[in-house]
Amino acid sequence: SSPPSSPPLSSSSSETAPHTSPPSSSAPPLAVATLAAKTSLGPLPPPPPPNLLAEIALGNLEGAPILLVKPLTYMNRSGSVVSVLACHYNIPPARILVVFDDLDLPSSAVKLRIKGSHGGHNGMRSVAEHISGRDDESFVDFPRLRCGVGRPPKGASIPDYVLTNFSPSEEEGVKQALKEAVLVIRSVAVMGVEKAVSGVRIKDP
Repeated sequence: SSPPSSPPLSSSSSETAPHTSPPSSSAPPLAVATLAAKTSLGPLPPPPPPNLLAEIALGNLEGAPILLVKPLTYMNRSGSVVSVLACHYNIPPARILVVFDDLDLPSSAVKLRIKGSHGGHNGMRSVAEHISGRDDESFVDFPRLRCGVGRPPKGASIPDYVLTNFSPSEEEGVKQALKEAVLVIRSVAVMGVEKAVSGVRIKDP
């Protein structure tokens, strides 16, 4: 079946501080920014709510509209941005794709899921709470794309680890993972999440 006509919202959620450029290891903002650079962008009709802490762009992928969002709040408050925009543009949870970093996946891996729990990730917890009103481990029906960053060395601070650059040995794997993440987001927007999660991809331009 064809994907719904309402524009999907793709949002990144990672351990970045507000009003700062993402470091090279912050895969979710990188994926969204890379997609934006490759996408035909246009003005938002209607304009987004004023004073919203987020970078927002409306893209067009092979005729399919997509709203690209990078929250500029702290990660554990990013759900408020997603919720406000979803209400403002009348986007249902099933059309929201949250891209977030995942310590349980290696830095060369990305994984798409149709639904799931927040898994202890504070950004996902915030999105789930604002969309569903729950902050427990219940499964919430909005798609998510997990971008692996791997586990930090023993004794290392997780926020500091996530905000550090990838090592030279990781760079090639990360480059391929970023390419796959962008392709997955494009596939979800054009074909729908059901086809994308089964492994079907649109042609890479």
